[in-house]
Amino acid sequence: MDSNTNILLQELIETIKGPDWWTIGITAVNALIMISLGWQQYKLQQFQTELHKRQTEAQEYELYKKLYTLLSNANQEIDSFLRYILNGLCLPYHFLNKDFLQHKQSHIEFLCKNITDNYLDYNLKFSKESFNPDSYQRILSLMTSLLKAINNAINDNDVEFTDGCQRIYYKQDNEDTALAASIIEQFKKEKLKNMLTLGFDSFIKQKHELCRNHNFLNMLQDKCKIDKL
Repeated sequence: MDSNTNILLQELIETIKGPDWWTIGITAVNALIMISLGWQQYKLQQFQTELHKRQTEAQEYELYKKLYTLLSNANQEIDSFLRYILNGLCLPYHFLNKDFLQHKQSHIEFLCKNITDNYLDYNLKFSKESFNPDSYQRILSLMTSLLKAINNAINDNDVEFTDGCQRIYYKQDNEDTALAASIIEQFKKEKLKNMLTLGFDSFIKQKHELCRNHNFLNMLQDKCKIDKL
């Protein structure tokens, strides 16, 4: 190895030992660390965004499911309202379950309270055009009032119970009116009959108006993938 080569090697060693190489190395390491931290921060933000999305979806699902279940139960009570009053005024059925109509009154009051308790959530989530909780509050409150009057009449012995299940004949699409008329005839006091006539007329009208909510219920069912109750 000649003297020139030795000189070049010595200069290379001195250069490597110099502070500039350490600075470059440290800077490179720091850059890698910053890139790694930035990527981790990005992934963390992605995770937090996805978590928030899932939490929001879960909250919406629970709201949809709760509303669907509540309205389905309310619709079942509305659809069978006149029939179960007629059954409750049948003497054999009354002997088997004297508190049947009292229990129905309590259950409908509970449904109405549930809708009232969730009123703000429903109004914030849905427009009045798609769903109006007022319509359910009105008809359930009316049903409660009618049952209260009927239960009071039963307690006061102002009802003539039928001996068995009645056969009621009616024209197509006139079932509710025929059922209501049959119920009213079983009460003794004319004042109560008139009050029940007005109440049942209003109930039948409101019930028919609520039929427009079926599309809304189907939408809720699709959103939370609920089997029909």
